Amino acid sequence: RQGKRKNSHGDQVVRRYGVMGAREQAQQGFPAVRLFA
Repeated sequence: RQGKRKNSHGDQVVRRYGVMGAREQAQQGFPAVRLFA
């Protein structure tokens, strides 16, 4: 398995909007789905 990309789209979203990417959402049990669905 390859290491994490240094500048993935998810990383850009985190920096630009201050929100978690898909990996972080999954690790935390998808809080956005639970809170906003």
